[in-house]
Amino acid sequence: MIEDVFLNWIEQPSLSTAVIGFFLLIILSFVPFVPMPVIFAAMGYTFGFWVAFPLNLIASVTGAFVVFWLVRKVFTVQGMNYLHRHPKAKRFLKLVEKRGFFFILLGRLIPVVPSVGVNIVSSLANVTSFTFVWATCLGKLPLIFIYTYAGHQVSAYTWQSISLLVIYTGLILFAAHFLQTKWVTTQPESHK
Repeated sequence: MIEDVFLNWIEQPSLSTAVIGFFLLIILSFVPFVPMPVIFAAMGYTFGFWVAFPLNLIASVTGAFVVFWLVRKVFTVQGMNYLHRHPKAKRFLKLVEKRGFFFILLGRLIPVVPSVGVNIVSSLANVTSFTFVWATCLGKLPLIFIYTYAGHQVSAYTWQSISLLVIYTGLILFAAHFLQTKWVTTQPESHK
């Protein structure tokens, strides 16, 4: 049933489906481990690249900023509890406090820390809203570009789109594995 609703949604481009897709992306920013690229690709397929790309980027950055703002202004205690439950997030906080823009950008480009974790850690660090939004926007750009473009091209160039996604995803997973391995091997003994 859910599949039918989703398929009907992506087959009927309209202003209402664009608005629903936009707000769906914002809402999904609150949920860890959601396959956002699938939504980016569906938006690209439905609305074409030039409409879907800015919608995807603005919605994704807006959702991240809403989480950032809520943790900073309303849910600081819950954010601190998150840090206590996730030791890697605590270490990421120290890095973000030293070089916020760079590590937020890196966290977006290569997802070693879940996106929601980047939002929470950034909100608890001494990072300005502008730095967070700018680094988030630049960091999300490549992923959103690739998946929106692939979604747009899927009906005409199915195998090329799938190949592009497989290559990009493989590179990102390799980079994430490399960074995570490097991160673990550089931790002091007391933190392992």
